[in-house]
Amino acid sequence: KEDTIIASQIGRSLHRIPQQRAISFVHKESEQQWRIKKFDTETLKVSTIADAMPGREDIAWTPGGVLLSSDGNQLFALEGKTWKPIEVNSQAVKLRGITRLAVSADGKKLAVVMSEE
Repeated sequence: KEDTIIASQIGRSLHRIPQQRAISFVHKESEQQWRIKKFDTETLKVSTIADAMPGREDIAWTPGGVLLSSDGNQLFALEGKTWKPIEVNSQAVKLRGITRLAVSADGKKLAVVMSEE
């Protein structure tokens, strides 16, 4: 029944972590070091999931628990603590200037906000 600060200098991307009682956020610890962290809503503890992509604060979770991010021009999935590139098969448009990501509740669609060419 009172406010509790769990972290300051966080990014705009707050998400419930699938199949967990936890939320994720990007903690901007310094100008050079941004980390994706987990806040466990049962234990009230904060832990590090992985380093964020350099200078990137937008992430999205698939319903199966895969964490996605971008370096601005390519999509990546987190495997362990390593970001692995994802191949996107689309003739519609080349990815460029990615700024936001969202995954549909059923995991079948990915929305990507990006700059126009």
